[in-house]
Amino acid sequence: MRDNRIFILGLLFFVFASYIGADLQPKFYVDIDNLNENNRDKVSSLRDNFKVASKSRNSFIYINSKNQEISCNIAARKSTERDQFYNEIFICTNENSFLEDIFYLKNTKVQDEIVFLSFNSTGWGIALEELPEIKEDAFFINIDGEYHSPKTTEGGKFSRRAIGFADYSYEGAIKVEEHIFTLNPENIVPAADQIADMGGSLAGGVGDLIEEVPDAITDSKTAYGVAGCLAGGAAGGATGAIVDLSTAGATLGGGTVIGAAIGCAGGAIFGYTNSSELDNKQYCSIYVSPEIKNFPIICENYRIEVNDRTSQFDGKMKNPFLGYIQDFESFIKIDFPSEDKSVTFCKSKYDNCDLE
Repeated sequence: MRDNRIFILGLLFFVFASYIGADLQPKFYVDIDNLNENNRDKVSSLRDNFKVASKSRNSFIYINSKNQEISCNIAARKSTERDQFYNEIFICTNENSFLEDIFYLKNTKVQDEIVFLSFNSTGWGIALEELPEIKEDAFFINIDGEYHSPKTTEGGKFSRRAIGFADYSYEGAIKVEEHIFTLNPENIVPAADQIADMGGSLAGGVGDLIEEVPDAITDSKTAYGVAGCLAGGAAGGATGAIVDLSTAGATLGGGTVIGAAIGCAGGAIFGYTNSSELDNKQYCSIYVSPEIKNFPIICENYRIEVNDRTSQFDGKMKNPFLGYIQDFESFIKIDFPSEDKSVTFCKSKYDNCDLE
């Protein structure tokens, strides 16, 4: 009799342990409410080729349309009214830790199943029988506070795309409050000193103009000036071409050239003087995940008008990108894998911090 009890207790323990440690078994879900002519074929193809493998009770792996293995880990954050980010998500990354997709929790259950919808591709998602649980004490992370003295790594993908001529660094102190903070990336020209020296060695207006190149490149108003030049140049060139045609070629194309030059100059002046000065910002929210060693952060780029106090982030997730925070004794380090970029900030109680 005693042996039977031991056997039954052991069997119950095994069943209970198996249930507690059961891996996720996501199923493909078709989001009929958002299915339309534009995505119907794509969703159908995804469903037919959907392959998924369990990874743990908090994560799973699926194969995307490019036959890449995508790892998805549950993550959550504290609820806040400061933005419209999702509180419960699956963060899905490829083998390079680049963000592939975000699955966000659908507000209502569907036939007793919990549904997470794809953020990057509407019309589909995954369905689970139960929601992975993140313990409440996991949210009590000691990250909130003030940080100063940012040091940004040089280079990165942005710099390589600009052939090393342009880059960006993070400036100013940050304050993490309710696991939310804002970064201030500033465009820079790594060769600014060399360009200034080159300009200083030349006499006259040309040298002065060269010295102004770094500031012009990093000024947000410059882009509007360039756009104005292109638009004005095209219009002026077209007008000049009409003059050339009316003279049966007697002007030898001079009308087109002069018209384009005048149009470019006028358009550039108009575009520069009539545009707002913008400041780049990055709004970031910290998440926790039992499957991710460092704290994942979901960030969104936005711009504010420098001279407009009402200009601010609208709180919406549009083109999110992924980062990670590492917490050290005297500083924090923020990594952005997709840009091959990182920045460190000293904690407020340290005047200087050891980054080793």
